Amino acid sequence: MVVLQRLISGLTAWALLSPVLATPSPESVPSDVYILLHNHLLGASATGDAALVLTNLQTHDEAVLTCAALGEGLWEPPTTKNASSEIALSYLAYADPSARDSDYWVQQAAAGSCRAITQDGVVYEADCSNKLAALCSNSAGLAVANATDTSSQWQTRVKTGNFTLTGYRDKHSFRFLGIRYAAQPERFTHSTLYSGPTNASALEFSPLCVQPDCNATTCSEDCLFLNIWTPYLPKDGASQSTKLKPVLFWIHGGGFTGGLGSDPTTDGGNMASRGDVVVVTFNYRVSTLGFLALGNNQTNGNYGLGDQVTALDWVRQNIAAFGGDAEKITIMGQSAGGASVRALVASPKAKGKFRSAVPMSGPLGSYPFQSYGDYYSVQESASLFGEAVLSDTNCTGTTDVLKCLRSYDPYELVALPDVASSLVVDGVYLTSPSLNVTAPSGPSIPLLTGFMHDDAASFVPWPSANSTLSSILTSYGIPPLPAILSAFPANSSSNTTLAVFNATSRLATDAAFRCLNLASVLTGARHGVFDPSSTFIYEVDRSYMPPSFNPNPLACDAPVTSAHPSGDPTAAYYKCHGGELLFVFGNLVFNQLPFRDDKDVVFSRYMLDRFASFIRTGDVEPAKAFLEARGFVDEEGEKNVNFTWAKLDLQNPSFARLEWPPASRPFDEKVQCESFGVGLDYYEDGGV
Repeated sequence: MVVLQRLISGLTAWALLSPVLATPSPESVPSDVYILLHNHLLGASATGDAALVLTNLQTHDEAVLTCAALGEGLWEPPTTKNASSEIALSYLAYADPSARDSDYWVQQAAAGSCRAITQDGVVYEADCSNKLAALCSNSAGLAVANATDTSSQWQTRVKTGNFTLTGYRDKHSFRFLGIRYAAQPERFTHSTLYSGPTNASALEFSPLCVQPDCNATTCSEDCLFLNIWTPYLPKDGASQSTKLKPVLFWIHGGGFTGGLGSDPTTDGGNMASRGDVVVVTFNYRVSTLGFLALGNNQTNGNYGLGDQVTALDWVRQNIAAFGGDAEKITIMGQSAGGASVRALVASPKAKGKFRSAVPMSGPLGSYPFQSYGDYYSVQESASLFGEAVLSDTNCTGTTDVLKCLRSYDPYELVALPDVASSLVVDGVYLTSPSLNVTAPSGPSIPLLTGFMHDDAASFVPWPSANSTLSSILTSYGIPPLPAILSAFPANSSSNTTLAVFNATSRLATDAAFRCLNLASVLTGARHGVFDPSSTFIYEVDRSYMPPSFNPNPLACDAPVTSAHPSGDPTAAYYKCHGGELLFVFGNLVFNQLPFRDDKDVVFSRYMLDRFASFIRTGDVEPAKAFLEARGFVDEEGEKNVNFTWAKLDLQNPSFARLEWPPASRPFDEKVQCESFGVGLDYYEDGGV
């Protein structure tokens, strides 16, 4: 009789599941689904076990069939315990207190028996008719750059609003790529939110937005798509608000002339998996197609910035179906992406749409970065860039200038000698010439921000043999004032050219990345624009240049030695612009790059864990309970850290010096900043 009841129960479950076996969804299973593993950031060789956690209570036979609907079997617990094979079941209670003391079906040891496991890892024989949650295997491979398996057996479907989207999973996360967030707008008009309906594949990245060095095969004007990585899919996002994950909304850099949301440097899989957040990246229009302003009361620029707001609106409307909490969005970006974060903080169109902000190496200051933080008027931008674009295209004086520009080949348009790439005060997306850090326009914003030790060394050309700091400043139209030359000495008895490069890159880093950013954070925190109880500043002193961006490799790469054939990160080298990204996103192995020493992976764990903690909680230091639940407390990168990254102290400001090991460091370069008129009180003293 028992066997017959189990058979009937199994057949009933099979009948319910069989219509959706080809592409299952959390709704059709039906259950919330987590991907659970201990992600060491070491790649496939040490990833260990991974499991799919089904929270819906069911009998053993129902669990077997539910796992089968996902193309898996019940998970088999390891016979011996070790760090690489254990999955942290205790995390399930941490993530969802309602699941405390839950047990889970696992693979049976012998026919006719049923086994379950507690959150403490104790396996026991259980009554097969009990209703328990379940652990399925996750046999999907580990995605790496340019190599991933999107076969039907790994696919999953998500419904949100009018969208039905088919993505897939790898060992670390569910991946939904190339999701349309806006229909292709007419050229030089703002994007609008795409609401479907659509039944679409989300298995591949979309084309890039048109930019230099691309063609119709790789780029398109129809490029407004986003990508999502998540460790958790709810069966009903609208009713699972207590389980939803904080969201990282990543804005790529590229000088507002290039960039992409599908850069493998910032792939979201490891951040989502280890960081326990949902990651969103996206494309936005760049160059003239994204920022042209003509001063004709019609073409007012900021189309790329408008795309960012449209993408943010899509995320707020739909991210719950992917396990994300729309009320816990952190906007984060590097370089032009960092400048975009600052612009969104200033933008009335973005108010209330995010919780916290992470601008990384956002240029703010001297040539050629003035407009990244001090915005041109529409007329200024038209005069500086728009008129030149019209001249280059022979559209000047035509009866219909816009018609002329819209008929121009887009790939040639972004390759012209002159392009538009500046944010402007258009009266809609930006209404003031800069972010006002002395007058909050809403709740104080938690802030994590900083820069590379040698950010500008990526851009400073190597000086000629006879160059001096004075001659270089003069060539840029900057008066070589005695105070500046004294603050940035270029003296050397052995290598005068290197000494000049040292002084130049240091001055450029201070002028473009350090001084105004520090002054801005201090003033903003004093006046409540930024939340002083949740403001953290850093300088990164260990770097690894991404393959996609390394304009000055002789300066920015760790020197190769016989003992360190991939470079010695403990030797002297410049920590350049973009050198933190592989660490923050945990993507050295994903990009198939070697560890240069035994501290690269340790440092990456530290960086990812701190940035993810800020995204989750507004504090860079992860809660001990979280680290314990995830199994990270005894991992190198946590147990060896004797440093606590403190929030900003307005009376004695300091920042975290991020290297291995990390340390605290007082604000330095004060004399250098003051030498060109940018002290820490610059904004308090009326600076703009």
